[in-house]
Amino acid sequence: MSFRFRSKAAVITGTVFLFAVFLSNTRFEAADVARAKAADSSVVRTDLTVKHRGEVTDVEGQARRLPMLAQDWIAAVKGSEVISGDKVRTLRDSRAELALKELNIIRMAPLTTIDIVKLYEETKEGRDETAINVEKGDIWALIN
Repeated sequence: MSFRFRSKAAVITGTVFLFAVFLSNTRFEAADVARAKAADSSVVRTDLTVKHRGEVTDVEGQARRLPMLAQDWIAAVKGSEVISGDKVRTLRDSRAELALKELNIIRMAPLTTIDIVKLYEETKEGRDETAINVEKGDIWALIN
């Protein structure tokens, strides 16, 4: 399943499920949090503006992120940044929420993997376009 949206319009293919509000009772080992923060700081992202970034706003259980050009998954903790080319996955009995610009939200069910193909990249027509591929699992998306 994949979906694309352009400012204030959405085209969704496949099945998207709504699920309940996330709880914020997340526990991570200190080593996971330290590795996630170190990975965020080690990647130079000078070509990206704020509008090209998203953020992990909530995690229940465990979520992982595979930064673009990386080989190893790292913990996706609350406050982690996501950009075009990143992948995010949730593990068993886990959920995650990503906030994009303009209050767009993606919530991921357990055992879900998404590929952030494009995140607010400008088209030839001057529109912002986002493409997210759901490789496995289910998502709920709020698109303003």
